[in-house]
Amino acid sequence: METIIRLQEIFYLFKNECMDNLTDDELLEFMKEQFDTVCFGDPDYLKGTCLAVFAEAIRSGYRDYCKKEGRAEHLMQAVLYCIEEGCRQSAALAGGRKLFAKESYQRGYELVKEKARLCLKQYNEMLSGFCSYGNENYYDTVCKALPGFFRTYDGRFAPQETIITMDYPVLLPLHQLTEIDVIERYISYIQLEQVFLGAFEEEKVCRVLGMFQKNYRRQFYNICSVFLRHLLGTILLRFGKCGKTEDRYTVLREIVQGYSKEELKGILNQAVDALVCKMWEGQQELAEYLKADTEEYSAALVRAAENDCLPAVVVL
Repeated sequence: METIIRLQEIFYLFKNECMDNLTDDELLEFMKEQFDTVCFGDPDYLKGTCLAVFAEAIRSGYRDYCKKEGRAEHLMQAVLYCIEEGCRQSAALAGGRKLFAKESYQRGYELVKEKARLCLKQYNEMLSGFCSYGNENYYDTVCKALPGFFRTYDGRFAPQETIITMDYPVLLPLHQLTEIDVIERYISYIQLEQVFLGAFEEEKVCRVLGMFQKNYRRQFYNICSVFLRHLLGTILLRFGKCGKTEDRYTVLREIVQGYSKEELKGILNQAVDALVCKMWEGQQELAEYLKADTEEYSAALVRAAENDCLPAVVVL
């Protein structure tokens, strides 16, 4: 009960007139100090009970929102994010000693800054050889949106914000990640795509994309998937008899109909492993990324074979 009363006192302090005279720096320092006082130096308690109560107080304390409440909640989330970052390594770095909230925050803030620095370095390395293959969304996301993120990312007052929407879709999900971790993983996935596509002539990649859809340049799908499916489709043709006079799609349809979706997925995964082993010296991270598409691809092949519309799924 004393903790809740203390949290309420802090909340009302955020709402009073003196808050107008506080800079964001002063308010941030005040919040960290108060969290240590309220939580008795226990970050776990801070992340659980105290911040839950504090967040609820901000949401329900007044019927009408104002800039003060929004500002307080925004900075509270910034503090929490940095504290959580610090707590993740506190056991290893502090020899099992529990860190005070303020100490966890500072350690987390330094980690966030380092992540952002390494992320920018990774982006610059990827950008030096980047090719969009004519796809406008791919180009705009990598060459316009990502630089915008690095220009505006605020590791001190808004480390929890991702800022950009990442309109170009990658093959693996990002929903379990937040903030700078999302951007780092997103860039690493695009980097893997560039390694994969870069092993082939740009003209060949563009030709396959154009055969799949004439206006592919203005589409919002993953172009790496289109080219990967083309390669895997040609590999599948080896399972049947495909002479010069036989229609490749007819042959592929007969092959696909001979397997279940799960069996087909297994064959596609083996094909990816073999391809990566041959062309990229078995780079495991690339193989796992490409195999993220085989679940959907195998299901699409089965449906397309049943409905005799394989050209809508794969370029042969």
